[in-house]
Amino acid sequence: MVSKKRMSTTLPHNWKWILTAILLAGGGLRFFGIGWGTDVQTGFFHPFHTDESTVVDGSRWVGIDLRQIKASYGKAPVYLLRGMAFVVEKITGLDLRNHTSQRTLHLLGRSISATLGTLTILAVFYIGLSLNGPWTGLLSAFFLAFSPGHIQQSHYYTVDISFTFWVTSALFLMLRMPSDRTREYILCGALCGLATGTRLAGIWLGFPFLIANLWNRRQRRILPLASYLGTAALVTCICEPFLLLDPDHFFSTQDVRQLMLSVQVARGDLIEIWSLYDFSTTPYLFYITHLFRYALGSPLEILGIGGVLAISWRRSKSGWVLLGWLIPYFIVVGSLHTKPIRYTTPMLPILAVLGAWASLQLGHWFHSKTQQIWTIPLPAILVGLPTFLYGLAFMTIYTSEDSRISAARWVQKSIPQGETVLTERGGFQTMWMVPEAQYRRKIDDAAFFVNSEGCYPYWKYVDEIKEKLTGVNWIVIIEENRMRQYLKVPNRYPIGYAFYHGLASGELGFKHIRSFKVTPAIPGWEFSENDAEPSITAFDHPRVSIYSRTQDTDRLFALWEEKTRSNPILPDRHIRAGVEAYKQENWESATTQFQNAVQIRPTFLLGHLLLREAYLKQGRVSEAKQALAQALKVHSYIPIAAVEGML
Repeated sequence: MVSKKRMSTTLPHNWKWILTAILLAGGGLRFFGIGWGTDVQTGFFHPFHTDESTVVDGSRWVGIDLRQIKASYGKAPVYLLRGMAFVVEKITGLDLRNHTSQRTLHLLGRSISATLGTLTILAVFYIGLSLNGPWTGLLSAFFLAFSPGHIQQSHYYTVDISFTFWVTSALFLMLRMPSDRTREYILCGALCGLATGTRLAGIWLGFPFLIANLWNRRQRRILPLASYLGTAALVTCICEPFLLLDPDHFFSTQDVRQLMLSVQVARGDLIEIWSLYDFSTTPYLFYITHLFRYALGSPLEILGIGGVLAISWRRSKSGWVLLGWLIPYFIVVGSLHTKPIRYTTPMLPILAVLGAWASLQLGHWFHSKTQQIWTIPLPAILVGLPTFLYGLAFMTIYTSEDSRISAARWVQKSIPQGETVLTERGGFQTMWMVPEAQYRRKIDDAAFFVNSEGCYPYWKYVDEIKEKLTGVNWIVIIEENRMRQYLKVPNRYPIGYAFYHGLASGELGFKHIRSFKVTPAIPGWEFSENDAEPSITAFDHPRVSIYSRTQDTDRLFALWEEKTRSNPILPDRHIRAGVEAYKQENWESATTQFQNAVQIRPTFLLGHLLLREAYLKQGRVSEAKQALAQALKVHSYIPIAAVEGML
């Protein structure tokens, strides 16, 4: 019989080889396919990840003009990439600031992410070792090595993998505190500064630091604590110099890519197309029901959350140091309106550790009940096997040709030259798939529905769609770009919803011809992504859909148009009647109709403005002020589009 204590503290035979195998497997999964986006037939590289391009392009300005970097995050990632590029330039003689070196810079950045992602696996091993012994460390490393969310994010040079590495490494050092080793405090401060200089969320590392150093009452030296705080502050300011040198620039609201407007989008105060899907999600709960499932797989998610709950009831300093990071971070990001899969990345290492700890605790409990030695590793096997398979399946995304490249090749081979094709702009555009030299290309501006919502009568939006589809024979879209977002907001953006619903259902008269999609799979097992949040698939394996005009398009579109215009949730009938009454100077009737319009749709900005005009014509000044106040509740200012709508 093997005791629980022995299982948790005795190193397995040849444990270094086991750890090495895990690191090699994890590194292989992260480095394999980092050239994704490259057309293997032509060698042309597509920088499909918009956030990655922001970081890569920003690195070109290091040493030239940091003000030109437009990003909502700190500058540690651009410093790191520029530093590595400088080394490569010295060795090879290349000039990586040249835009023709785009693929090289992207691959260099992705190599950094893959390296830091692999090192995070090692850091997780040491955290598990500190928490509950070598078996917990090895199992923690194994779980993270095959976590699909961590594998995917390691293929991008965005901020999330480097941020996660700084955080995880800092937490490992905090588990060794308090101590008299000033160098450890300086190193921990540097890691916390790098984390905060990557994402401001790094400031929450202050909670586990306090827990680690205040847990017991032993006397503490001031020098280590001061060295930690000083180093963290210095590194943070280096990574984000404008925080002190030019706060107006740092807190600027001129560009949605910068911090303040990005925060407004994340909180839902400013609506962008990519944030529409999140209207269908529930704060906090969506992470548990959806995001962790895709990032970890359901078995590991359940075990990880179980580990969080179990260790929170134990008076364990190590456990509470880890929870001191996990809980505040989750409280902050879980409350946000936007909930992309990447927000889970900094939590995955801790969930892997606590999942490993919980599996061994559960195994020992089974053993105490059954006295069967094989029950000890049983929970780890039951969770580890599907995690292993999910990780391998996710790797297959990078063994297949990108769905967008396949779709572009099909378009240029199968759609006759000279045809009129409707394409999309946006973060995941399809314009490049349809060369202007070969086709009459139209570009759909679906952002119009968001940017001018409530500023025009809804018949204008229908007219815009009708004009856009006139003469169009083919439509090429990426579903994660616009369609999936608008399909989640039928009441908030009714015309955008009606358009994409009509396209998908065939009501617009266009027939779905082809879809191109790469899905994680292994022989005999395909992982469905039908309900995946768009950012899970959009960057590296989206669904491209192609539609063509049918013989019944004109008839079917006319039916769709009539149905949409008569939608009872739209206030257009009251607007028309109110405008006619206004022309005839029948102010009371106009007022009644405009009141009906805003009653049907309280967020209808144009309705409030027209109602104000009707009140003013009657000299009802106080009510006109109230109508304007209601308009400003809907929209913080009166946009030009609303003035055009009134005209």
